[in-house]
This record gives sequence, C-alpha cells and structure tokens, in this order.
Amino acid sequence: MLSGLSLDQSRCIITGIILIGVGAKVKSNYATYDSALDGKYFSLPNLLIATGVIILLISFLGCYGAMKENWIMLMAFSVLLGVIFIFEFSAGIAGYVLRDKTSAYLEQELTRSMNLYTKDITTAIMWDTIQEEFECCGVKNFGDWEEQTFHNKSLPISCCPKKEGVIGVFYCNAEPMATTVPTGKDDTTPSTTPKPSTTPTPSTPSTLSTESPTKKNETESRQRRDIAGDAPTTTQYPGTSTSPYPRGCEAAFGSFVKAHAVDIGGLCFALAVIQLIGIGFAFHLARQVKNGYYST
Repeated sequence: MLSGLSLDQSRCIITGIILIGVGAKVKSNYATYDSALDGKYFSLPNLLIATGVIILLISFLGCYGAMKENWIMLMAFSVLLGVIFIFEFSAGIAGYVLRDKTSAYLEQELTRSMNLYTKDITTAIMWDTIQEEFECCGVKNFGDWEEQTFHNKSLPISCCPKKEGVIGVFYCNAEPMATTVPTGKDDTTPSTTPKPSTTPTPSTPSTLSTESPTKKNETESRQRRDIAGDAPTTTQYPGTSTSPYPRGCEAAFGSFVKAHAVDIGGLCFALAVIQLIGIGFAFHLARQVKNGYYST
C-alpha cells in the first residue's frame, strides 16, 4: 500500500514542479511585453504557479497520512486533489479562450498605443522591442504608422532590419529611394505673371527723362521675383536604408502569445487527466486504510 501511495506522491510532486516551471517560464516571457498585454494573460501563469505550490504542499499531507495510516488525512488528500483537478481544467479552458481572443485584443491595444509612441518612453520601448524581436512593423503593416502617428513617410528605426557597415545616418521610412517632393508651384503650370519682353520697345525722350533710377531698379527686382516664383520649391526626402518589415505585429506578436496560451491549455488538460487517475488511486488507498482500521 505504501509503495502505491509513494508512486501517487511522486506523480503529484512531479506535476507540481512542472506547473511551477511552466508558469514561471510563461510569465517571464510575457513580462517583457507587459505594456501590450492585459492582466488576464499574467493571471493564467500565476494560477499555474499557485496550483503547483498547493500540489507540493498537499503531497506531504498524503504522505504523512499514509505513514500514519490515517484514512481521514488520506481522504482529505483525495478531496484536495479533486480541487486541484478543477483548477487545472479551468486553466486549460482559459488558455484556449485567451488564444481565440488574442487577435482582436492585440489589434485594439496596439492601435491605441501607437499614438503614444512619441509621448511615452515605456510605450516606445515596448514597440521597438516587439518590432525588432518579431521582425514586424505596425499593426497590420508599416502603413499604420503613417495613419496613426507620423502622418508622413517616417517610420521607427525598429521597423527596418539593421544593415551592417552603415556609416553616418540610417533612414527608415516608406520611401524606397530618395525622392524630391514639390512643395511650391508646379513647373508645368503657366505663370500668370507677365514676363519681361526681350524685344526692346522704343521710349520717348520724355519717358526716359522722367523715370528715376530707383524706380527702375524696383521694377527689375520685381520682375526677377516673378520669374523665380514660377520655379517650384522642392524638398529632398531621403530613401530608406533598408526596406521595412512587411509583416504586421498583430500577426507576428499574436502568434507568440497564442502559442504560449495553447501550451498552457494543453499542458493543463494533460495534467488534469493524470491528476484524475491520482484522485481515483488516492480514494482507493483511503478506503483500504479505512476498512483495515475498522476491521481491527
């Protein structure tokens, strides 16, 4: 009987250690992106850690009850294992529910945080970390930065893969090459300002004698300004040093979050089945001890 209970205790201890290890690992992975994730993503690994600790504690209760051949303690051990089974089964369901809700949640949260990129350093670090590690840009694609934050072709440096051997300035934007953007009049549009005629017009002696040199200089200066006004004012927009990541972070980062949620769900279901076997075995041992106690 003791050997059978020892096997059950070993199973419980191993289960507790696995739950604590997996919960701590998932929590540490999520901690880097705590600004982008809701509290419910951390409550699930916390539940695993708490369940693992409880399993280790009640394992000693079962072991002590078997050593003392106390059927009441063994029955309490079995009931507590039933409670742990409910926790594990609930955590498994929660993992799959979180997986299904991750895409909609991340799309909403990432879109909201884009507006804080230039205002909050924590949000900026979170975005840069996600875009660099998952090689993504924006929510759906890099065009989201133009719509939500910068309203031009600029992109965060983390949107572009690093290029080795760059000296000087590294550009990351939506322009594939250097572009000259006209910001003044179009040079194809005819000017309505009269241009000076190149054909000399005869002047009467009276006109030449009455026009002062100052007025003549002002007229020539005005004509030069009118001619210059026909040329468009241009702005040189630098091309990106490397092409931005085409994939959006809702898909790339979402796959990471979903994978961990599914791992938790699958693990909890598997351990719940094992735990159910342990519950039946513990009840059987408690019944044997009880029958032996009353038979004597």
